Amino acid sequence: MDTMCDYYSTLGLPVNASAEDIHESYRQLAKENHPDLKGKELEEAMIEINNAYRILKDPQSRDEYNFNELLKLKRLPVELVEKLPSKVPARKGRPFMQTVVKKITGKPTLYTMTAIAIRFKTAMMYASSPKPMHQEMAIEELKKALEMEPKHTDSLYNLGVLFCKRGDLASALHYFKRYIVLEKDETVAGLINYLDKKIKENQTSRFMTRRLEV
Repeated sequence: MDTMCDYYSTLGLPVNASAEDIHESYRQLAKENHPDLKGKELEEAMIEINNAYRILKDPQSRDEYNFNELLKLKRLPVELVEKLPSKVPARKGRPFMQTVVKKITGKPTLYTMTAIAIRFKTAMMYASSPKPMHQEMAIEELKKALEMEPKHTDSLYNLGVLFCKRGDLASALHYFKRYIVLEKDETVAGLINYLDKKIKENQTSRFMTRRLEV
């Protein structure tokens, strides 16, 4: 999974690491990489370690990091996007579709696979917009791709990301669980545990709020 800066990796931790794990890992790394002990060449490494600890030790900044930095949408290769038609043609256009795919892959491919790629491309165009309406349209396009191929992992993953970003953690968890069955991904496995924990915390918080209101 592509990230601008993976703070969990910097501290040598999984995504679902506890607060105690984060503190202990930071303490150990700070001891091993302190510039006073091993020279100025470790100064940059220590800066990264400090930044990672600063973000991950605080629950609020950690949440923001998890949802805004760690979760990145998977996208089609640029060279593939440029060759795909903008719309899914009718079934009668199947010979044309096979010609398009042949140019892309060097061999004929099923109509549905190209149709899925076009749906996926359209979804990513909508997903790049901050407007809620466009985000919803992106979700619908990805769901249509899954109707054609329920095991399309990139669509499953991106649905998890989009639902996370809109705050629907239960739906995000649903799609990430479907994804992890098909793809071995330690980061997503950690996110599943993290989301499951957050959902339970939210349920407990709502329950306590209702009791206080009563």
